[in-house]
Amino acid sequence: MAWRRIGQDQHGTTTLEFTIIAPLFLAIFFAIIGLDLTFYWWKSAEKATQVGVRMAVVRDAAVSGLPTINEKTASGVFGQACYNSPSPCQGFTSLECTGSGCTGPGFSAIQARMRNIFPVIEPDNIRVRYDYVGLGFAGGTVVPAVTVTLTGVQIPLISGLLDGVFALLGDTTTTAGVLPNIRATLTGEDLATGGT
Repeated sequence: MAWRRIGQDQHGTTTLEFTIIAPLFLAIFFAIIGLDLTFYWWKSAEKATQVGVRMAVVRDAAVSGLPTINEKTASGVFGQACYNSPSPCQGFTSLECTGSGCTGPGFSAIQARMRNIFPVIEPDNIRVRYDYVGLGFAGGTVVPAVTVTLTGVQIPLISGLLDGVFALLGDTTTTAGVLPNIRATLTGEDLATGGT
């Protein structure tokens, strides 16, 4: 008789069910919050990179030694488009700098604007590259392709979750708490020498 009463006793079942189910619900809740934060950081970093490359194409160069004028070749004619054959422009080798190696006057403006959007960016997380693409005119202003890359950005929280999210998205090269490289390229405009 006593065993039958114990088997039918319902006291405490709600507490028992709660202790079994609550950790699962809490884990799901915090995973959703973690995913939201991860995507927020990732999209903020992407936007900062896009704004950084936009700043790089309208500001002074972030590297030293970038020519300001398309030098003409011996067979070139001033005012002739650089893409004409044979090329009337000499071109230049690609120039790249990272963080403290960026000695051009435009780098501080690029970094400041990127940090306004995503404050965890450090100077050494920013790489700026200028490539000759054959645009412009012989004797005219240099028009390079400018690429800004955001690399090695540390995210302070939920590092293991970040790796899981990026693995789901197909990127297996991340390390704990580091966003994957984010790159944006635009064609240069005037590369202002007035710093405006």
